[in-house]
Amino acid sequence: MKNHYVILFLLFSVVSSYGQNVNRLTVNYGIASQVLIQERLEGAGSHDGKGGNVAGLRYIHGANGKVALETGLEYSRYKFSTTPASYPDIKISPIKENLELISIPIYANFTFAKYMFINGGLIADFQINKKKTDVVDRQSGIGLGVGIGGKYDFKRITFSINPCLQQHAVIPFESARSPQRLLEAGIRFGVGYHF
Repeated sequence: MKNHYVILFLLFSVVSSYGQNVNRLTVNYGIASQVLIQERLEGAGSHDGKGGNVAGLRYIHGANGKVALETGLEYSRYKFSTTPASYPDIKISPIKENLELISIPIYANFTFAKYMFINGGLIADFQINKKKTDVVDRQSGIGLGVGIGGKYDFKRITFSINPCLQQHAVIPFESARSPQRLLEAGIRFGVGYHF
């Protein structure tokens, strides 16, 4: 319940701070591949990423047309297949598991050519589907992201493509003995409207 209040507070802060001066509102959708980074444990099982999807809104507020603040709200879902540690003469089937995050990026966005940009910064992640039986650690925390992309403006509409790399839970909200961190490589497609 505490995470819900934090999400609402951050979303309200973002909207109230930038709602009147937003240069562009973008709806995006993306696909990703992912791995879990963890200290290697002897005899432990393995986690295989089976792909993920992300959808959300991004607000881009520009100061001078080249440097901008980029923030928003995104929902992402990642699929994993977990194979438990093996035991002699016992066949163990992989466990399918999903990981769902609500993310609030706080990025700098720099346009360095008419059609190109670099974006990156911090991500506040809140996992919304953790169960006690899940074997993947909670990914709620502060992460990092970076991307490079292209955009094309047509009147008040902008089309964009943004390959990116993100690492979640660099600073986790919950401690773990041998923490797992989600590393994601993906691509986002967006359609934006200039205000």
